[in-house]
Order: sequence, then C-alpha cells, then structure tokens
Amino acid sequence: MQGLIANCDDTTVTDCVGFDLCGLDFQAYALAMFRFIFLCFVCLTSSASAQVLLTSLDDVVQIEVREGWRDADGRHFAGLEVRLADGWKTYWRSPGASGIAPRVQWTGSGNVSAAVIHWPTPTPFLTAGYPSLGYTQDFVLPIELAPINPAAPIMLEAQIEIGICLDICLPAKVNVRAELPPIGQSDAAVVAALRDRPSAGRGQVRCSIRPSNSGVMLSADIPQVRALGGDEAVAVEILHAHDRIWVADTSVSREGRVLRTQTEFMRPDDAPVSLDRSGLRFTVVGREGAVEYFGCTGR
Repeated sequence: MQGLIANCDDTTVTDCVGFDLCGLDFQAYALAMFRFIFLCFVCLTSSASAQVLLTSLDDVVQIEVREGWRDADGRHFAGLEVRLADGWKTYWRSPGASGIAPRVQWTGSGNVSAAVIHWPTPTPFLTAGYPSLGYTQDFVLPIELAPINPAAPIMLEAQIEIGICLDICLPAKVNVRAELPPIGQSDAAVVAALRDRPSAGRGQVRCSIRPSNSGVMLSADIPQVRALGGDEAVAVEILHAHDRIWVADTSVSREGRVLRTQTEFMRPDDAPVSLDRSGLRFTVVGREGAVEYFGCTGR
C-alpha cells in the first residue's frame, strides 16, 4: 500500500469546524492530488476515455446526508450516503498506491464544535494494477458530531473531495448541506455502518525499524489468528503525525498464524523520518472483514 499519511483517525475529532478532518496541509495534499491526477491523465489515454468524458459526475457518484439522531450524551450521529454507478469504486482513509484519501471540510457548518468520521471496513481491489483499499458499491460513512448547543439543530455543510475509478480514475468534488434535528431517529443504515468498522485485534504486533536510503524501513509480525480470506492487505498508518510522511508499497506474507509485512516511510522533503512505535496503526483487510492493532513492540 502507498499513500500520504495524515494526522487522521476515527478516534480523534477536529479542533474546530472548517479545518480539514484529516489535518492535511495544502502542500501535502497537493502532492497527493498531483500523484492521483497524473494517474488520471495516463488512464484517460485509454479507449474508455471518450465514454467517461461524456458522463456527468452526477451519473457516477451521488452523496446525500442521512440526518441520524442525537444520543443522551448530546452526540449527534449522522451519515454520508455515497451511491456509486455500477462498476465504479472510491477510496478508504488509507487508499493505496494509486488513490487519494477522501478529504472532508466542514466550512459553513453551524452549531458544531467537533466532527469525526468512522470508517467502515474497506474492500481490497486493484487500480491500474496497484493494490488499493476502498468501496466497490454504495455505502454509508457515519459521522459523529459534537453540537455546541445540544438542544438546537445542527446546520451541516460539507465539501467532499474523493477519487472515483472505473477503467479510468477521476477526482470528484461534492457539496452537501442538511439541517440535523436535535432529536431525530436511530438510522439502521448508519448503525450497520458503525458495526462494520474493523474489529480490535488480539495480541501485540512486533516490529523492527531500521534506516533506509530514503527514510526508514518497518518490518512487522502481526498475530492474526485466522485468515480473513482472499489476498489479505495491510495498511500501516501513523496517528497524530506532526510531519507529512509517505508510506511505500507494503509487502504481505502469511506464516501460519502470523502475517509478516514490510514497508518504507519517507518524507516528501527528504528530511529524516522518526517513527513512534506506539503511534502506529496496523489494519489487516480481507474478504471476511478487517482487524486493527495499535502500536508495536520491538522484536
């Protein structure tokens, strides 16, 4: 897997409305978008380009807000319902070598002090021959919102930037707006998506870190008791990173009940890379679900 590692996860909320949920600065996000758009340019030279260029983005992806409900603690759970045309795919928070992670901004929202997205389990797939993680059919992205006044409605405005792929890949930007009532009703689709998040892994990941020509190389043994089906993929993310760091393709092999994975971390500016073992998240994804682990110890 490869992608831009952001200070972003589904257990940490933003400090204020209007900031990018994933904490990407403009330069770092631009580097990721340039890589994705370059792939789009290459793909647009294919025979499928004429058909797609005549297709409206509204015919490919639509995003609507599910109003959701407010719990006894004052938290509001809503959802972004993403509908994709047949055959199209989009990306998870750690997208892989050929994609870009969704970017959500809440500029214009009212009565919101913080927001967090809870990511459902993704599906492994290939984009232009590169391994990716994302969604291959319609899905709901749960949102947890903290209202400033729990008794008042939330005016939700979101600007969503995602990559969508068929035989080619395209960047898409969708704006949504909705008023979320202070009570609301439990939404079965949002509840199901919350339950579909990766489960907690058992045991401790053991890892080693050594310098490489471009940054640092990470090798890890993940104590995965059972196989999750298919070609299992591993996403390695840095939580609460102060610097923007790239992670290279991740190799994965299974030896009995242990998954062995290796990847390289680099900074876009070629500066030295420092990794905190406790701040790593390992997510194993297969056809039968996903399991995640936080931190690793030396081996």
